[in-house]
Amino acid sequence: MKVAVTGASGYLGGTLVQRLQGSDVMILAIAGPSGADLGPRVDTVWHKHVSVDTTTDVISAFQPDAVIHCANYYTLQRDQQSIEKMWLVNFELPTKIAEICVNQPLHFINLGSYFQYQGPGGTIPNSTYAETKQATSQHLSTLRKTGCLSLSDLVIYDVYGPNDPRNKLIPNVISSLRSGNSMLIRAPRSELNLVYLNDAVQAVILVLFEHLFGKFSVSSPINRTVREIVNALEKISGVTSNFEFNDDAPIATPDLNVAPLVPGWRSDVSLEEGLTTCWELRRT
Repeated sequence: MKVAVTGASGYLGGTLVQRLQGSDVMILAIAGPSGADLGPRVDTVWHKHVSVDTTTDVISAFQPDAVIHCANYYTLQRDQQSIEKMWLVNFELPTKIAEICVNQPLHFINLGSYFQYQGPGGTIPNSTYAETKQATSQHLSTLRKTGCLSLSDLVIYDVYGPNDPRNKLIPNVISSLRSGNSMLIRAPRSELNLVYLNDAVQAVILVLFEHLFGKFSVSSPINRTVREIVNALEKISGVTSNFEFNDDAPIATPDLNVAPLVPGWRSDVSLEEGLTTCWELRRT
């Protein structure tokens, strides 16, 4: 099997590439312009994405059996350049890649986000980032319904794991606990649905090898409040924190009814196990 993976130097995409290596899969790993590859291997070809047209040409020449779109770009910046980059990476790139897959025996696996779904059963994005991801899902869904695209559209909830370089709650809390610095915890009563990195990757691999088509979610059985997560990390670390909680912030709750779980998959790593691993494997 030949598989192209976008976002191959990202947190989830890089782990996915590592898991696919050695599994009788030839990989085209597509990284961002500044992304570092994971080293030379006979089963992996690296491509640095510099433009949509160049990347689609490379994918076409590779002739994959499947494309897994992990690449995404998120920023809170509202300037024109940042917004254009979000639309480029989150919409233009995957929709152009999908054109390669149309009317071909190609499996397109799109990794969406639960941010696309703000209210119960709704499809209201809660940010410009979510709008770009939702626009992609809707476009791909239209192609699937017309019968010209073999699509798996995955709604990925909040992925976490050890040594996460992103600006996220868990790595920020761990950093604060290690340094002893104070930290403002916004929206402590809001809920998150946390999925351990290896569990999320296993869901994608299952969809790939079992040829599961349709819309599925990758989520844990229950949500946890931000305060519960912070308290759990304090208990695991044994460190007395210096946190401030903004209890007046609006409360958000992820909707777990957006799509059925990936068939045959479940989240195996408990939150306590996952957070313990994050703390124990933290970079010094």
